[in-house]
Amino acid sequence: MSTDETRLNEPGRLPPNWQDIVKEGIDALAWAENILDRELLQATDPNAQLAGIREVSGLASRLREATEAEWESGYVRVSITPRDLDVLEEWEHRGVSLRNLRSDRFGEARQRAPHFRALRLFLEGYLNGP
Repeated sequence: MSTDETRLNEPGRLPPNWQDIVKEGIDALAWAENILDRELLQATDPNAQLAGIREVSGLASRLREATEAEWESGYVRVSITPRDLDVLEEWEHRGVSLRNLRSDRFGEARQRAPHFRALRLFLEGYLNGP
């Protein structure tokens, strides 16, 4: 366990780069929402696509709306669910596999996958804190 991860177990302590992790994660979630919006136009089962959009946009919104004081107090824990972590992991893996598609000619999926992973790892440590 790194020093930053250890700090998450101390009351009121967050790693020094936590705001960057969250911001980059929110940006990655916005990218995922955009992908899902495009897929919705071609979906044979729009309800499944809409559920995915709700999960991604809901998590991004909850993260974006949380204040620094809420993060520091640990209050944000009540708004993060195990399903949110699963969504991040799914997009981390999806981002890695998308990089082989022609639609990713600029390498966006490859660039976003580490942000999903970093956010997931941060939130796992945050949820398991004191």
